[in-house]
Amino acid sequence: MRREETYQLWLTTKAKLGEAEDAVALKKLCQSQQVEKPQKKIRQAPTTRTAGVVLRRELLKQAEHRCQYVSPITGRRCENRHFLQADHKVPYCLGGKTVQQNMRILCQQHNVVVYQNLKELNMC
Repeated sequence: MRREETYQLWLTTKAKLGEAEDAVALKKLCQSQQVEKPQKKIRQAPTTRTAGVVLRRELLKQAEHRCQYVSPITGRRCENRHFLQADHKVPYCLGGKTVQQNMRILCQQHNVVVYQNLKELNMC
């Protein structure tokens, strides 16, 4: 069901019932019409360096609230769940955008390691 149709149903319900029953009536109406709750869109300006709250939540959920660093030597993923930070896969200084596809979650230690490696290669 489209947003306009949902709004029209809400207006009709509001006209039929008093304001005290609005929320309950709207909920019942939406359930009977199988109206889906609109999904939150991840609105993040790609020109912003820091990840916003919604983007960060999505990244944490995707990463299962732990560091996504995989050791190149052992091939094991870091188990750290503390001091997590959003990091750009393609660094911001190299034109990487702040969008979900270019972001990952790293613990503080691994974020520093990745940055130092970039610095040693004179990339940033």
